[in-house]
Amino acid sequence: MDLRAIVRNCYNKLCEECLLKTVYLALQKELVSELPKRKEKPKVPHYVVTAVVIRDGEKVLIAQRAKDDMLGGMWEFPGRKLEDFDESLQVGLKREILEELSVHIDIDEPICVYKTCLYPL
Repeated sequence: MDLRAIVRNCYNKLCEECLLKTVYLALQKELVSELPKRKEKPKVPHYVVTAVVIRDGEKVLIAQRAKDDMLGGMWEFPGRKLEDFDESLQVGLKREILEELSVHIDIDEPICVYKTCLYPL
């Protein structure tokens, strides 16, 4: 029996077929169903983020992220994570732009809405 078969038997809990059953302490102590103990995966954070394209003729406003922020140094359209108290994407976006740039904006139709998953590094 090769190592792959032994590992496959352990994974499938086929202990009676295993060549290592005489030295397998979990089998001797009847702990096979409890082992291995798997680490609980961290929950994936969920954020609702919004951004705006602010134009002045042919010019478009973009900002560079602070070097010590996540994705530091990259360029982005103005916007941020919405807060729980924001009534809608539009209200949250207006609030963020007012806080960030001290500018009141009017919002036209959304260009796009998409969902993505971010996994912690």
